[in-house]
Amino acid sequence: MLSAHGQELVTVKDAIAIFSNGTLSNAKSLLSKQEYTYKGITGYDNKSYTWCKRVNLSSDYLPKDFQQGISSIFELSVKGDMACLYIFNRATYEQLKNEAKKLGYEADKKKEFFFKEDAPYILFLELGKPFPYLMQISK
Repeated sequence: MLSAHGQELVTVKDAIAIFSNGTLSNAKSLLSKQEYTYKGITGYDNKSYTWCKRVNLSSDYLPKDFQQGISSIFELSVKGDMACLYIFNRATYEQLKNEAKKLGYEADKKKEFFFKEDAPYILFLELGKPFPYLMQISK
């Protein structure tokens, strides 16, 4: 499901690469190849570049109108200090955690905070509606 060809969702590895590069042009290039649609800059205080896959957004950037398949929203902060992937499927959320472990990340006891030497941190959170699951990458 998270394979390179015809993948349903941006991988942890790709999300880290987007975050590490931190540029809009790099993010657009990688995400458009994975059939994400660029939606522009969202947010009020913490502005982010936003892409969607298999989900439409309302005028206030809340998810609506899900399509068949795995829906997700990817955000890269304009400042370049954070990337977020919102997921709407529990099994997919768990797969992302497993992918982080395969990339050499270690998890805390709650399996929320993932860390690796000389790499960005990854935080996995269960938030509830309208964004039930979150993978956040930061320094």
